[in-house]
Amino acid sequence: MPRKTILIVNPDKRKRQRISAIVEKEGYSTLSSANTKDGFDLARKKKPHLIISAHQAGHIDGIDFCYMIRNHPRLATTPFMLFISYIPWNERLSAHHIGVNDIVNESVRDEELLERIGSLLSYFDLISQKALKGNQAFIGKLEDFKLAEIIQMLNLNQKSGILTIYRDIADGQIALENGEITFALVQTFSGEDAVEEMMSWRRGIFVFEKDVMETEKNIDKPTMQLLLDCSKRLDESAAEEK
Repeated sequence: MPRKTILIVNPDKRKRQRISAIVEKEGYSTLSSANTKDGFDLARKKKPHLIISAHQAGHIDGIDFCYMIRNHPRLATTPFMLFISYIPWNERLSAHHIGVNDIVNESVRDEELLERIGSLLSYFDLISQKALKGNQAFIGKLEDFKLAEIIQMLNLNQKSGILTIYRDIADGQIALENGEITFALVQTFSGEDAVEEMMSWRRGIFVFEKDVMETEKNIDKPTMQLLLDCSKRLDESAAEEK
């Protein structure tokens, strides 16, 4: 099987070399560029399986670079990881709205970087295998994919249907229309609170089916903003418990 190719875009040669060494040791092949303009040209010519870009990498920043990728017909579904030292919260929100799949701090450990790369590639492999096409249900484990990642991909691909999460005796449902969450319910939680509750689950089974369920809308917030707000509150709660 051909090796998967990762495009690394970073103005710092040492950082490019560090990422290349990490991923090549794991069996990936790499392409590299010092700026986003040349990186976009490389992406169009080589169609990599994943792009890892610095936020500041030329006149076109990493978020705008992702926007260009998302609007190119051959590259639109390419996994995109932003590699940053710091990014303000409003820019982080903008990045996820544009379609950045993961934001990773430069101080990340090698093992975690590889794990997050593997997770992104595995998920997009499922998409490419037409798991979300036709009437076939998309099924998986929360141990393999975080709920936020699942929702983000459904949002990116503008899918409509019902995402059901099974966890012991607590089952939750999230309705999506063209990738936007319109309804969520689990136990005594509804709306945004229900999404936040389910995002805190670390195990369970998820099933996405393209059936349309008539529900009374209880969520108006854009999906990517909702995910970021829930993630922020969960992080704050986890910090308080330490």
